[in-house]
Amino acid sequence: TNNEEFTKKKIDISFKNMELIPDNINIEENSELYLNIISDIDGKLHIHGYDIEQKIEKNKISKITIKLNATGNFPIAFHIESNHGEDDHHNTENAPHKETIIGNLIVNPK
Repeated sequence: TNNEEFTKKKIDISFKNMELIPDNINIEENSELYLNIISDIDGKLHIHGYDIEQKIEKNKISKITIKLNATGNFPIAFHIESNHGEDDHHNTENAPHKETIIGNLIVNPK
């Protein structure tokens, strides 16, 4: 049985001008990661591989908790929330939603 304790780790990140600071989050596996995110824009943060999606509100701290049990490099993406989806309905065919890769969650073996 794997009764290994998760190590708690808190990291503050910020998202400004479409840049994640820091853009790479390096952490060991079997960590319980608490992310505090402050952003200058509304949208959704998506961590591939862990299938985590978190709504991000402008100038508010958003919190994400992840138990890291898979190692590897997981892209972090951001979707911009557009409140005026009606205006650009001619774009919807080819762009269901725009996703920008803004960084990586790098989970290293213990």
